[in-house]
Amino acid sequence: MELHNSYTVRGRSGGCTAFNNMADDFWQKAAIKVRWAKYLALTAEDGERVSVPATLSFINADPAHGGVLRAQYTAAALCAFGKRYVSVALCCENDAGSEMSVAAIDYTGDGEEAAITALICLETATDGSIWFCAGDNPLVRRLLGCGEQIDLRIGWGTCTYPARVCARTTHLIQEFLPATVTPQDNGVAISSQGNTRGYELVLFSGEKALLRALRPYTYAVYAKYFTVTGANSVLFDENLPEEVFNVRLGDTSMLRLDVCRVAEAAVPVYADSVRHLGAAGQVLSDPAGKYVAVVTASSVEVYEVDSLELTSKLRLPHAGESVFMCRGGAVALWSDTKLTIYEQDDNGVYSSFEENVPRGNACIVLREGARYHCAYRRSASFYRFWTARGSGMTQCEQVRVTTSRFVLGRCGDAILFGDNTLRVRMIDVDLSDEYGGDPLQINAVTRTQMGVGDCFSACRESEKTTIYDYVHNEYMKLEGVYTANGRLLYNEQGAYVYDYYNGAYKLEGEYDMTGVTGACLAGDGLFVVADNKLYTYYVSGAKLVLRVPGRNGGKTLSCNVRVKVPTGLNKPVRFLLRPAP
Repeated sequence: MELHNSYTVRGRSGGCTAFNNMADDFWQKAAIKVRWAKYLALTAEDGERVSVPATLSFINADPAHGGVLRAQYTAAALCAFGKRYVSVALCCENDAGSEMSVAAIDYTGDGEEAAITALICLETATDGSIWFCAGDNPLVRRLLGCGEQIDLRIGWGTCTYPARVCARTTHLIQEFLPATVTPQDNGVAISSQGNTRGYELVLFSGEKALLRALRPYTYAVYAKYFTVTGANSVLFDENLPEEVFNVRLGDTSMLRLDVCRVAEAAVPVYADSVRHLGAAGQVLSDPAGKYVAVVTASSVEVYEVDSLELTSKLRLPHAGESVFMCRGGAVALWSDTKLTIYEQDDNGVYSSFEENVPRGNACIVLREGARYHCAYRRSASFYRFWTARGSGMTQCEQVRVTTSRFVLGRCGDAILFGDNTLRVRMIDVDLSDEYGGDPLQINAVTRTQMGVGDCFSACRESEKTTIYDYVHNEYMKLEGVYTANGRLLYNEQGAYVYDYYNGAYKLEGEYDMTGVTGACLAGDGLFVVADNKLYTYYVSGAKLVLRVPGRNGGKTLSCNVRVKVPTGLNKPVRFLLRPAP
């Protein structure tokens, strides 16, 4: 980092401007002095000194605001007539030996007050792994000369939010350790008094976060062997798993992998990501969490998600159709009279085809390879069919359902439906035997469906929300009305995340669901629609879950996995503040 300053001295007879870096012993003094920009002083060529208190007239100490981190100080000094002043300084005390920065000037006094302005700018440069934390940052204030006493401690946690400007609180920190400040010849070292362990390292002053870093890591690839659980899933929880490949289940290679992150906690992303959607705003994700559709009253926009970055892929007019995001970035719009599917080719170019089919009272669209698996209910009949470009529509079945007990869901690329009997069907494969259906048979009551999740459904029953977990063959009840979308279950009180290993569990963190009308998970983001706006939160998690086909519980799964291996675990950590080379 660098601290740069500029001075302006201006009186009735004229003025001058000077630029200078900080004094050679700045860091040694700044480590001791809480507030070092206390006086502005002029020194004449004969050594006579005029010193006056400095007033803070402007400061930007919040890295999230953008622009230069800076503080401006002003003062008015009475300059003797005809006396030539050759230097100007910012001082921590009212004496000649306390200069924090000195610059050469050439100003002749006119017997009246001269206005002195000092501008201190903090320029930061890192290797990308450490950043100042957002908010009115006490450490930035201290470096800019107007700080207060800070009681330093270093905390570590497991949040994997990228190293960028962010707001951090103590909420997700696993342990706090006292910190020691050590002035150096050209900088200040702040070290933990004890060993740190987590991926995230944060320097705090009391409850206020100052600096945040992610621990350095290396990559490693190695073979793993697992015994598949009864819920047909495998948990990768070593270090930070990045990719799972070459998966074999017994003697069979798995061509498509249903992998999802174990979401642990959500933290806010900044206001520049907030977008106004209007009263009809909605957001949807595809089953793989690689695409989102942002829906407004007049348009549907499809984005590809890379971590938190959204790349626009397609924009369509919207006139009240039901919208479904499918694998590969395909999107389906279903009106009262027709189903239109937009899909992209290998070059990312979209084209569409349509089928004349009514929407019904409840409907769903999934994608199996090049075919689309669709279903809808009209009164007591449930219709299931498939379609593909150039093939027309082929009906799979029409069954009677008990409408007051009807439930609709998705298990991977299979459609789940039922009332007293649970049915799970791919286009031409019946998977019903893989799912016991016991929760529905035990709890066969009147229900109102609140949303379709990935391998679970949310229904309103007897003033409570019932969550049916089809993978683990169980259900849970929650107070309040919850809505399901993809892997997310939410209401104004918070959100539950579903994964194939743990089932549904509360998402921790600092997210706000007040006034929520829509939400989904995609990439590393929790996307929330509230107050007609789209907000983005980063979802941290250091584990992956792989779901395998049914009837494989107890079998051996082998694969290769690429992971990030953090370095320096179980050792003290040091934040080093020093000028850039």
